[in-house]
Amino acid sequence: MYPRVQPSADLLALAAAQAGVVSAEQVALLNLPRGSLRRLLRDGHWHRLTTGIYYLGLGEPTWLARAWAGVLLGGSDARLAFEAAGHVWGLGDQPADIRVLVPTSRRVSAQ
Repeated sequence: MYPRVQPSADLLALAAAQAGVVSAEQVALLNLPRGSLRRLLRDGHWHRLTTGIYYLGLGEPTWLARAWAGVLLGGSDARLAFEAAGHVWGLGDQPADIRVLVPTSRRVSAQ
């Protein structure tokens, strides 16, 4: 039997800074073993939002968590765009659609 490995304080702090959302790449970089990730998902502590994007919160993800998921899905150069970016800066209501800008060299399907 393998020892139970919990997420590190650094991984939990990163998730808190990103509205409870982390990417698979971040999880790997912060040394959480795949078996521990599978256990956290299986036991309902974490939730898969889409391939490679996880939510550590309870209940439905907040608007900000969904925005972070979009940015993380878009990759390292992705940014919130249009009304979503304005909302984060306090310039309007939460838009229903969260738009993310990605470099033209990268292809990401709508999620």
